[in-house]
This record gives sequence, C-alpha cells and structure tokens, in this order.
Amino acid sequence: MLTEEMIPPELLIGTEIAFTDISTHFVMLLRQFAPYGYHNAKPQFLTHHVFTAGRPVIVGKNHLKLRLRHGTTIVDAIGFNLGDLLEMCSANTPLSIVYSIEETTQQRGKAMMQLYIKDIRPTEQAQNDIVYKSLPDIVKDKTILPNLEELVVVPVDSSLE
Repeated sequence: MLTEEMIPPELLIGTEIAFTDISTHFVMLLRQFAPYGYHNAKPQFLTHHVFTAGRPVIVGKNHLKLRLRHGTTIVDAIGFNLGDLLEMCSANTPLSIVYSIEETTQQRGKAMMQLYIKDIRPTEQAQNDIVYKSLPDIVKDKTILPNLEELVVVPVDSSLE
C-alpha cells in the first residue's frame, strides 16, 4: 500500500533559467511580487548543467555553502540542511538545482545575490525525475494554488532589459 510518506515532495518551479538571466534588473522585477507568504510563494527556478566552482564546504550545523558555475557565470549559493549532498557536489558531475534568488547584505555599496538551494541532483537523474505540469494543470490543482480565482499573465516588455 502506498503511504503519504512514500510520495516524494513536490517543488513548484516557476521556470527554467540560465545564470546569465539573473541580474539586478531581474531581482528588482522579482521584488515587485513581494510580500511572499503562504498564498504567494517566492519564485523557485531550475537550472540544468551546473558545476561547482571551487570546493563546497559545510557551514553551521549542516548547511552546504558553494559557488556554482553555469557556462561562464559563477554565483554564490547555500543549501540549508543539505550538507549530506557535499560528496555529490564535490564530484565534477553536471548538476541540476532548484533555488530561489536572494539579495544578501551589501558589500562596498553593492547588493550581492545568492542562490538559496532547495534541491540538487545530478542532471542525468533530474531530467528523468522532473515532471513538468502545464499551466492549466497547475490552475486546476487547488493544492498548489488553493485560492487562485483568476490568473493574469503579463507579457514581458523586452525594452526594459
């Protein structure tokens, strides 16, 4: 018999992006969706074929701190309570990560960005594990967005970039 504990948790992923998409302008746009909470989850993103840049370390009790490289772009990241994934992240294996983007304390007057990792898997495994739901499926699934009455899709103005 299949029990609730046997069903893997689901992560709602906003979209798949490249690290080159992460900019101060992009973070500014994300800020406009705040405040985040129960009925307004912080957007989570997916990036495939990510490699570690340098050596990942454990900080605090069990938090994975690392720098990640996607193409030529390198970003800082932390995975809270993901220290058990240190060995996997230390190998030179392409990874797929699900994360949110956070602004950290300013350094020399400049805001820094950091990824808060929610899940990490080898890309080969992740591409088999990830099930994409279409927008109509998400709208119908009241467990994902329980109070969604209507969805407004706003086209992105490319002149803002």
